[in-house]
Amino acid sequence: MRNLLFVLFGVLLLAACAKQDLPSDGNGDPVFSVSFIASGDTSTNTITAGVGDYYLFTRFESDSQGILYTGAFAPAICPAGDCARSLSFEFRNTNLDTSFPSDNFFYEGLHEFAAVDSVSSTSYVAAFHPINDAFVYDSFTWSFNGSPDQNNGLDDITVSFQDTINPISVKLTAYAADGQSSAVQRFISANGTPNLYPGVDILLQYENDTTGYDLTALLSGPGTQTVSWSTGSNQSQINIVDLTQNPVYSVSVSDASPYSASATLGNLLTGIQVTRTANFDYSVSPITTTTEIKAGELAIQWIDRQGLIWRSDRGQQSPDAVFQVFETEGYQLNENGQKTRKMRVGFDCLLFNAAGESMTFSGEGVIGVAYP
Repeated sequence: MRNLLFVLFGVLLLAACAKQDLPSDGNGDPVFSVSFIASGDTSTNTITAGVGDYYLFTRFESDSQGILYTGAFAPAICPAGDCARSLSFEFRNTNLDTSFPSDNFFYEGLHEFAAVDSVSSTSYVAAFHPINDAFVYDSFTWSFNGSPDQNNGLDDITVSFQDTINPISVKLTAYAADGQSSAVQRFISANGTPNLYPGVDILLQYENDTTGYDLTALLSGPGTQTVSWSTGSNQSQINIVDLTQNPVYSVSVSDASPYSASATLGNLLTGIQVTRTANFDYSVSPITTTTEIKAGELAIQWIDRQGLIWRSDRGQQSPDAVFQVFETEGYQLNENGQKTRKMRVGFDCLLFNAAGESMTFSGEGVIGVAYP
C-alpha cells in the first residue's frame, strides 16, 4: 500500500519546494482540492472547494479529551460535513495547555491514524457451559467462528467478542470415556439476545429389539425449520434398527435466515438405552473500555453517494497505511474569524462502515483545518 502511495506522489515530491505548484490563493482561484480513489472506482474522484457548489468548512472543537481540528469538503448547504459525497479530515490534539501553539501541531511528516472513533468502545464477554451432558460426556472442546478447538477437556469457557451486528458461530464437541462423541453447532447473538437463530439436539431412545432406536431432532429457535438427516430423511424423527449401519448420525436445520444449526452423534454402542447430544447455554455481559486518544492521530471520513459513512477509525489499519503532510503553512481566517492551516497531504489507508466492511482509500491534495 505504501509503495502505491509514493508512486502516486512521485511527481509531487520532485517539486516539493516549488510554492508556485500549489493552487493559487488569490483572485478567487481554487486553493483547496483533493483527488482520491476508493475501492470499486474506475476513475479518480476530485473535489475542489469553490467548484460545483462545494465548500471547505473548517472548524475546531474542544472537550475534556483534547481538541479536534476539522476540514470538511462538502456541499455548500452542508456545513456539518454530514451529507453524501462529503470528505472530512480530523486531526486530534490531546494538549489543552493554552500556552501550547496549536499551529505547531500540523507538522510535516507522517501522522498516525486513530484506532477508534470514540474514547470508549463496547465489547461483550460471554460465559458458556454445557447442558444435557449428564449422560456420558466428560471432555469438551469449543470453537468460535471456525477457530481451532480450545479448552480441551474443560466444560466452562469465557470468551470476549467485539461489538458487532453479525451473529457468532459456536460449536461444542463432547467426548465420553466409552468413545461416544457429540457435536452441536449454532449461531448466537453477539449481544446476548436469545433464540434469534435455529438450534437442534439429537435425542436417541431404544424402543425394542424389533424397531430398534428412534432418533429425534429437538428443535429450538424461531420460525419454521427445515430438517435434513445424514440418512436422507427430512422428518423430525427417524428410526434405526441397527446402530452399526453408520458410525455417525447427524442432522441439520435451517429457517428463512442464512443461518443454520447442526447436531451429531458418533461411535454409538449397541445396547445403549438413551443418550443425547451435549448442547450449551450461555450468558453475555457488555463491558466498556476506554481508549486513550494520542496526540497527533487523525481520522478520515468519507460519505458515499448513498449516504453510507466510511471512517478510517472504525477498524484496524494495514501496517503500511500512511498519511503524510508534505507542506504546511498558515492561511487566512475562515468565515468565523478563526485561524486556519493549509497542508498538502497524501494518504493511503482503509475506511470502514458501521458493519465492519472495509474499502481502500488513497489520494492527495491540499486541505485546511481551523485551530484556536
